[in-house]
Amino acid sequence: MNATLIEGGRPVSNVIPPQIIEPLSEFVSRIRTRIRETENAQFVNYEIAGLPVRFRYLDPRIKEQVSPAFQHLRTAMNIQPEFTVLVDGASSPLANIPQLLDWEGWGERDIWVVEVADMMLIIQNNAHAIVALDYRSKTGYWCELHPIGMTYLARASPLRRLLAHWFGSQGRYLFHGAAVGEPEGGVLILGAGGSGKSTTALTCLEDGMAYAGDDRCLLAVHGSPHVYSLYSTAKLMDISQFPSFAPVIDMDGKTGDEKAMYRLHRLSDNTLHCGFPLRAILLAQIEEIQETRISPASHAKGFLALAASGALHLPEMREQALRCFNSIARQLPVYELKLGANIRSAPCAIRDLLRELRRGLHD
Repeated sequence: MNATLIEGGRPVSNVIPPQIIEPLSEFVSRIRTRIRETENAQFVNYEIAGLPVRFRYLDPRIKEQVSPAFQHLRTAMNIQPEFTVLVDGASSPLANIPQLLDWEGWGERDIWVVEVADMMLIIQNNAHAIVALDYRSKTGYWCELHPIGMTYLARASPLRRLLAHWFGSQGRYLFHGAAVGEPEGGVLILGAGGSGKSTTALTCLEDGMAYAGDDRCLLAVHGSPHVYSLYSTAKLMDISQFPSFAPVIDMDGKTGDEKAMYRLHRLSDNTLHCGFPLRAILLAQIEEIQETRISPASHAKGFLALAASGALHLPEMREQALRCFNSIARQLPVYELKLGANIRSAPCAIRDLLRELRRGLHD
């Protein structure tokens, strides 16, 4: 068998030495055996970004940590999945061979993408997971190696590397930002850390607006721009801002100065949405004003804000993701969302903008 490093979407030769190819090939063979042996494992069906996806949970502890983030996307439809993900843990027979991932030849590179016999391995320095994608069977494999499973914040956006790669191959690209609005159309909220994205998204959710995410969503252009929800979680540093959401805060495992995580699918008045068409891009920034204001901005600024999300993708997916982001930034109007001290004024400003855009569509 051959083992090929993939970088920038192209194979790079003479990088992986012969002495590591054989154990990599054996590793891939063992993953495929694990996939075959667990075909009858317990599963849950989801509809994610308009596609049927099946998770087979092989470890009860990891299921408990992973499944809440996708709870809002569960479906009772038992149809043939486009993609199956095996979610494994320290009880797996594969968990006793992580030393392969510690080969010193990986060097200081943060992530390696290696193809072995039609299987892609995502090898990340200092990671505690085995991540693989089997092209033949359209199956992903994620094995969390640590005995206690995922870290606190990893549970807010589980399986991200694997899902970003597979959905990217289906024309749906992960981005860093929030998405709120109405079922018939909404907005992206983009900005650097601390610019108010999560606070604005949660304020809109509390006000009854449709909510697709505060931090990680999927973007696609199927004729027109569309945003899809991926996780039902949110993260916030100051939990005193939303006392009404206190019952859904999950603090189990939180350490130090980490943001608190909200399990939003537990809300009784649930307005989580699987996705909606997009009408505008909003660039969030906190201003020394009282009420939130919205003013026009350039398409270039919209693209630059989206382009920052390219780092969420493996190198071979970034070019396609940036093309998608560029198309969206060109098609949608872009505005500056100037957030005032009265955070409760943001939903009203966003609703007014959507109403104005609807009128423009019908004029």
